[in-house]
Amino acid sequence: MNINYPAEYEIGDIAFTCIGAALFGQISAASNCWSNHVGVMTPTY
Repeated sequence: MNINYPAEYEIGDIAFTCIGAALFGQISAASNCWSNHVGVMTPTY
């Protein structure tokens, strides 16, 4: 799955992503979900 669209993230937003490495692919398959990694947007200074 590849979705390309502009997005404006804000601090505190939750991002669901899919990492292509084999281990993360196994996590996606086991959880029956396209997402295998979750992050929270934090400020950069």
